[in-house]
Formats: sequence, structure tokens, C-alpha cells
Amino acid sequence: MKKVMGKGTVYLTIAGIFILLSNYSLHILLAKLLNPNSYGIYGILLSIYTMGGAFLSAGFVKTSSKFISEKKGDLMLLIKSSFRLQLLVSSLFFLLMVASSKLISRLLKDGDLTFYVILTFLLVVFFTIFSLYWNGYLNGLRMFKEQAFMGAVHSILKATLVIFFVFFGFEIFGVLLGYFLAIIISLFFCIILFNRKYNLIKNNPSPPITNHSKVITSRNNALKDFLKFSIPITLSALVFTVIKNVNVLLIKSFLTKNIFAGYYTAATTLSNFPIFIFGSLSFTLMPSISKALSNNNKLLAKRYITQSLRYLVMALFPLSALIISSASRFLNIFYPLEYSPAGPILGILMIHTTFWAIFTIFTAVLMGYGKPRIETFIGLITLFILFPLSFFLIPLFGMVGAAISSVASSFVCMSLAGFYIHKKFGNFVSWRSTLKISFSSLIILLLGFFWKGTGIILLLEFVLLLVIYFCLLLILNEIKKKDLNLVLSFFKKK
Repeated sequence: MKKVMGKGTVYLTIAGIFILLSNYSLHILLAKLLNPNSYGIYGILLSIYTMGGAFLSAGFVKTSSKFISEKKGDLMLLIKSSFRLQLLVSSLFFLLMVASSKLISRLLKDGDLTFYVILTFLLVVFFTIFSLYWNGYLNGLRMFKEQAFMGAVHSILKATLVIFFVFFGFEIFGVLLGYFLAIIISLFFCIILFNRKYNLIKNNPSPPITNHSKVITSRNNALKDFLKFSIPITLSALVFTVIKNVNVLLIKSFLTKNIFAGYYTAATTLSNFPIFIFGSLSFTLMPSISKALSNNNKLLAKRYITQSLRYLVMALFPLSALIISSASRFLNIFYPLEYSPAGPILGILMIHTTFWAIFTIFTAVLMGYGKPRIETFIGLITLFILFPLSFFLIPLFGMVGAAISSVASSFVCMSLAGFYIHKKFGNFVSWRSTLKISFSSLIILLLGFFWKGTGIILLLEFVLLLVIYFCLLLILNEIKKKDLNLVLSFFKKK
């Protein structure tokens, strides 16, 4: 079991790297092939696609994976029921969205988007079916290698096909066509991989239930349990996806021009990469917290939280400081000069990312503590703050207003989650360490404002500033022998 989990973690981590690189390559190449106006349309449709996918996929996919892996009931029944339910809900969702497409376009102040909006929702439907097989069935059946392979294949196919069609002049339609073909091809191979395992299950089914009334009861109970587990997950995923993506749509609605959405998408794309880098920390923290608490060792759980938060802050603060101090110059390494207005937005959004990364650690604690509903509750409170703020600030300050509202929302998420954890575990923050790290980060932030290198010179400045940061932590006695041993342990051969 542990060997399978270990290999599965390695496979999925490698796939995650491919997905990350493919997605960033796609964004950067699209920005070069499209003008900021068209790139803005892409950002708008991507936000709709992401939110629609979260609504349709998150709950059903995770529930399918969980129930199948735990063999809750007849596997054949679980697979068939989940597929039919996903197909039914997705179809109804698509019909509703088609009927609402003109209204959505009016809210976005652009009637020309109606056709693209309909196509985007169609993509969402096909993606949810692919996701059910990819992250639901393959994961639930512990086919981690196949799941990782399909994740990498899908992301590489998507980037390749989209760039191909856009390069030959299809622009936004080419983007959507590339997404569609990548999903269809990936789904085709996913079904082939799944069917191999499915046939084995089919040939070794669970003992049949001969009583007809028991068959009906079993199906009803399976559906009831499935919905009971999936609905809270769906709500939570939708809430936090809206928090992270809705401002692009609000910018389009209030400022009307697609170019502003393009600038904001560029800034958001670059500001998000620390989340991908440090997100894996939450995956290791959650089971550690859960295990410690199951052994009634609250002190150990608190130690895990303190250590994880310290290492996150130690790595995240200087990275954010470097990008904030050189936001426009950093952005121009990846995006053409015409995207320069996104630079100040990137600087503000890095503050948002810092708060959000800390909140991600806190959510891992809440999940490990068995309190996922608290996370959803925090998200709902944040939504009630985000929307009024955005409605007030965007008309006044444009993209800067949207970025400020994102900072405020992530700060609220972080603060509420931190307050709840403090109540349950006591003081879990090493304030002395936090002050030393903050002081060292502030020094390189100020130096970064004075140094004006661009391109490769800027990256060399980053390296030098990180060396200064490291030296400051050594002088302040913040980096200790155990920290160095931890880093060295990653490079030692086992």
C-alpha cells in the first residue's frame, strides 16, 4: 500500500510539473501571438471555463474517487451511477447556460461574446466527463501512473493544439478548438485505459442482490450518499474558484474594454506561480495533522503547523519582495512590452498571493482537523466582502481597484482561518522568526527598488538579493543547523 502511494505521489508530482510548464508556456506564447485585446477575451473565457469546471467537476469527481477507492458498495453501480449523474447534471447545466448566454454577454457589456460563451460552456461539459474518468475513476482505482500520464498528455496536447491553431490565424476560435480537441483525444485514451481495469471488475463483480426491492434501495442509497458527500465539496470549490477568478469578469463588465482584462490576466498568471510551487506543502501537512490528532497528540499537530508556516514564510516572503520591487521589469521578461500596464497590478497581486498561500496552509490544517465546513463558511464570508469591494473599487480605480479587492479578500480568508486555528491550537506562530524573516525581506525589497536591471541582469540581481537575504538570516541566527540539514537531506542519496 505504502509503495503504491509513494509511486503514485512521484507520478502525480511529475505530471504536475508538466501541467504547470504547459499552462505557463501556453499563456506566454498566446500573449505573443495575440494582441492584449484578444488575450483579454481569452482571459474572460478562461475564467468562465474555470468556474464552470469547478461547479461541475469538483464534487462529483472527488466523490467518485473516494467511494471507488473505499469500495463503498457495488463498484459497477458506483461507476454507472456517477457517470449518469454527471452527464445529466452537465447537460442541464449546459442548456441553462445556453439560455443565459445573451444575459451573460450583456453583463459583460459585449454582445460579440455570446457565441464564444456558448462554446466555452460546451467545453466545460466535455471537460467534466474527461475529469470524471481522469481524476475520478483512474484515481479511485489507484491507477496513479495512468492518471499522471493522462494529465501530462492533456496539458501538452492543449498547449500544442492551441498554439498551432492560433499561429495559423484562428485566434480565439482556434483557442477553443485546441481546448476541445485536447479534451476529446485525452478522453478517448482515458476510456481505453479505464476499460482495461473496468473489464476486470466486470468479470469479478460483487455478489448480486437478488431481491428487486433491495436493488432499488441500494441504488437510492448510493445516489443519496453520493450527493450528500459531493454537494459540500462542490460548494466549497465553486466559492473559492469564484474568489480567485471573478475579478477578470468584473473588470470586463465595469471597464468594458477587453484590453484591461488582458492586462489583468497577465498579472494574475505570473502572480499565481508561487501557489503552484508551495502548494505541495499543504498535501503533506494535511495527513500529518490528521494522523497526529487521531493519536490525540495535539502538541505534535501544533508543531507541524508552526514548522510548515515558518518554512513557507521563509521562502515566500523574499520571493514576493523580489517581484514586488521589480514587477514591471519581471513581467516584461515573459510578456511583450505592450503588457507593461500590468506591471503595477502584478506587484499588488503578489501581496494577494502571499496571503492566499498562507491561507492554503491553513485550509490543510482545517481539513486535517476534520473541519472542511469551516473553510466553506470562510469562503462565503469572503465572497460577501469581495463583491461589494470590487463593485466600489473597480469603477473608481480600475484594475488597481480589482487587485486591492483581491488583496482584501485573501487577507480576510487568511485572518479568519488563522483565528479559528488559534482558538483550537493556541499560539502557533513563531513571531520572533516571522519578524526576522520580514525584516530581511524588507531589506531586499528596498534594494530591489533601487536596482534597475532588466532581462538576464534582473535575474542575476534576484540571485544576489537572495544571497543577501540568506546572509541576513544567518546573521540574525534564524537559519539554524537543523534547517541546513533538512535542505541537504533532499540531495543525499538514499
